[in-house]
Amino acid sequence: MPYPKTRWLQKEKKLQRRKRDSNLLANPALRRGLFLVNFYDRLFPMKYILQSKNITISPGITTLIESKIKMLERFVSRFDPEAVEARIEVGKPSRHHHTGLVFYAEINLKIPGKLLRAEATHLDLVYAVNEVFKEMERQVKDYKDKIITKNKFVQN
Repeated sequence: MPYPKTRWLQKEKKLQRRKRDSNLLANPALRRGLFLVNFYDRLFPMKYILQSKNITISPGITTLIESKIKMLERFVSRFDPEAVEARIEVGKPSRHHHTGLVFYAEINLKIPGKLLRAEATHLDLVYAVNEVFKEMERQVKDYKDKIITKNKFVQN
């Protein structure tokens, strides 16, 4: 059984977490299923350029992309923060395109020694953004694993 002071600290931390979560969920954009990123705010802010083509970007899409970038930051945190840059482009391929895979999203991520690129098209812009960030996350993980194994063989 924990000491009384320890139990008090546990209860205090639990209350602080509840208060923080309730403040975050008061934002309507966050209640719609966007990622709550608290821990990753402490990491270095990744430089990114957001561009749109043939559409205007709504604040909801901007919030979604920023939250996805924060999730991606944890994978590129081992690289030099000055050398990492992401270029994100979302939009329509043309103004007359109305049926089929109308929206697209693409990311070009500059990492020291490599340029990673991912793109996705879909009927829904949100789905295209989610897919392109999943693909970029996979590519960054693969590249990190490749570097780590390469360094292990060099050291041995």
